[in-house]
Amino acid sequence: MITLSMWLSLAGAGAPAPSSLVELVAFERRESRAEQLASLKKGYDSANQAWEAKLAAEKDPAARAALQAQAPKAEWLPRFKDFVAADATDEQAFEALEWLVRNAEGAERAWSFERIEAHHLARPGLERTLAGLAPDRAPRTRTYLQTVLAKGGTELARGHACFTLAQQSQGYGAAARRYASFTEEERARWKKSVGEDFVALIESRPAAEFEAEAEQLFARCVKEFGTLDLRGEPLAKRAEAYLFELQNLSIGKLAPEIEAQDLSGVTFKLSDYRGKVVVLDFWGHW
Repeated sequence: MITLSMWLSLAGAGAPAPSSLVELVAFERRESRAEQLASLKKGYDSANQAWEAKLAAEKDPAARAALQAQAPKAEWLPRFKDFVAADATDEQAFEALEWLVRNAEGAERAWSFERIEAHHLARPGLERTLAGLAPDRAPRTRTYLQTVLAKGGTELARGHACFTLAQQSQGYGAAARRYASFTEEERARWKKSVGEDFVALIESRPAAEFEAEAEQLFARCVKEFGTLDLRGEPLAKRAEAYLFELQNLSIGKLAPEIEAQDLSGVTFKLSDYRGKVVVLDFWGHW
């Protein structure tokens, strides 16, 4: 951290001095916050690595189960939250919130979303907070994605939010179809497993509506955000693959044409058997 005496020494050597004491105090505070956050991250990484090493070395199933319950994340989440609570508006708070979104769940993840929405929607790097959110079934996560799509300050963040929302909608459609096929007993077990909020969400609309929404969002990705980079390839390319699946491979869609030769060398088409029950057996050998 650069102190007042260090600034004076630098100024004596010809370096520009701070324009005011207020500027210097603000600079020192930023340095201090950065150091605190670096220490937090280092401390967690060290604790987590030690825990993972113990877990890998333990062979007894009961002892492993006990170790899994001792993951250091539970101890470190409140420390990161306290760091954010001290000042939720600065760059270091955003980095801590990014860590919390990646590592927290449920109410603590929702707590992080609220502070990002309040203070950081325009911040560069916002798209990093969206990584891995597609499988999250919590309705609050969906609300956060919708907020970033509508109000995110960068095109990259909005594009990532659009793609992640589309993935979620597709997943909700598949879950709604699966849930509709369950017996009452299976529904009760599943509700206990995934949570009542998620079940209420997929019961609120037909599966086809979720799938139509997914199709619209993927199409929007292609049209508005297609040139953006998503993990090394254009967003349009990723979205078009999902669109093809929704439009051609979903349950109830007409199967794509297949043309090949049977074991006797006779050419056939899948459409030749339209109206009949067809079993496709894909196999191979190496």
